Amino acid sequence: VDFCKFNPNREFLVPNYIDKKKIVVTTVASMVPVKGLEYFVEAAEKIHEKHQNTSFIIAGPEISSQKNYSKKIKSMIFDKNYINYIGMCNNVPELLANSDIFICSSVSEAGPMTVYEAMSMKLPVVTTDVGASRQIIENFKNGVIVPTKNSLELYRASEKILNDNLLSKNISNAAFMSSKNLF
Repeated sequence: VDFCKFNPNREFLVPNYIDKKKIVVTTVASMVPVKGLEYFVEAAEKIHEKHQNTSFIIAGPEISSQKNYSKKIKSMIFDKNYINYIGMCNNVPELLANSDIFICSSVSEAGPMTVYEAMSMKLPVVTTDVGASRQIIENFKNGVIVPTKNSLELYRASEKILNDNLLSKNISNAAFMSSKNLF
């Protein structure tokens, strides 16, 4: 992680696709099946039912060989004005700086770089149990780990963070400190 770029103490503009009056839940992932974006969308639907003041950002490129998957995800969010697919994001630090929670819904990863970047930006992270997640995240200390392919658990973990400001703050601070120790 480049700590000069991913620095929560830097000044960042608010991108036009973010409404700072809302709680912003973000994921950064390519539009490919291994990223499990359908689970992110399903969790977002459940979260939004309880928290109308939330918006969700999906950032990441479409992959030409995965057009059917892109169509599937876009059809899932088509009529949901609270979920915004922004495509390739050229300024991930700015996006993360303006987010309140980061969710990684991957079904397979070696080491989820976006999780490390979110942690370095002092975000509470909810991630699936993929790759090196267990070596980095202590559950409910510096993040939350849930089983893969489980939108209900992504929702439940996010709910705990949304409903407990102290927990959110503690996880964010511990995530930041952990990221400094990792790299």
